[in-house]
Amino acid sequence: MAKSTPAQLFAKFFRVFMDTAAAATVRAEAEKQIDAWLRRHGKTRADIQSILAQAAADDLKSKPAPPPSDPRDDAPAEPLDPTETVLGLVTNAFKTYLAVNSHEYVALALWAMHTHVYDRYMVTPRLLLTSPVRGCGKSVGLDVLSRLVARAELTDNITAAAVYDTIDRLTCTLLMDEFDNQELATKAAMRAVLNAGYRYGRKVHRGVGKNRRAYRVFAPIAIAAIGTLSLPLMSRSIVIRMQRNDRWHELRRFDFNNTGDLDRVYVQIRDWARHVKLNADPQLPPELVDRLADNWRPLIAIADSSVLIGDASRG
Repeated sequence: MAKSTPAQLFAKFFRVFMDTAAAATVRAEAEKQIDAWLRRHGKTRADIQSILAQAAADDLKSKPAPPPSDPRDDAPAEPLDPTETVLGLVTNAFKTYLAVNSHEYVALALWAMHTHVYDRYMVTPRLLLTSPVRGCGKSVGLDVLSRLVARAELTDNITAAAVYDTIDRLTCTLLMDEFDNQELATKAAMRAVLNAGYRYGRKVHRGVGKNRRAYRVFAPIAIAAIGTLSLPLMSRSIVIRMQRNDRWHELRRFDFNNTGDLDRVYVQIRDWARHVKLNADPQLPPELVDRLADNWRPLIAIADSSVLIGDASRG
């Protein structure tokens, strides 16, 4: 945490002095600190308003920077063919790079699109890319997602503290690879942060010394791991079970230096998110109940907004 400026320190003393709910002894001590500060800095009580104004300006400067803008956000979206939908474009983008079941392409596309509108819903389901062995395309899946989701932050190793700090500062979509190395069963803090951030408005509270603050943790998170994870996290996830490519599928090799095709799809998603009106409570298939219904509600709403492919997510 950044060190307080002299004006911010004065404002802290002044708030305590003005707090009528504080004990008289506490307020008296704060007044002594105010007078000592004024003497030390060659000021008088007539300068208090200007000192408080400087403290407010220092507070503004110390606030975290807004989330970085994606340079692609300024690019215009190309007109879509009348027979195409944005969901169809995103689905086809995943088919270019990954070999999964047909319904899983749609699930991946819906989840990627939901990261641009997730704050309209009560939950943001986690996306879990899992496989029984290595070499099934999980990392490639995260690479593709990193070019399609909103404000992607891709990491191969991260602590619980870094998760909540990153989400709070960047308001990002967190993509976490190699997660089987986390030994999640022994890391209660990590489990708590991932589970809490599934629901709108949830925060974790942490302190350093006498300083306390709340970190926002509501954000989309995708995880790639071999095997399964904790049951509470699995129940909050859209699970994509990946296998090694059978070589009948000819896939394009992902190259970070050549993502023009994905960037064009991203621009279409961004433009869609700016204009789409989504149903907050879409009709769900009867087999979707409880948390499963919560997971799929935002994705079904997105599918329903895409008239040519909406039924694919209900199959």
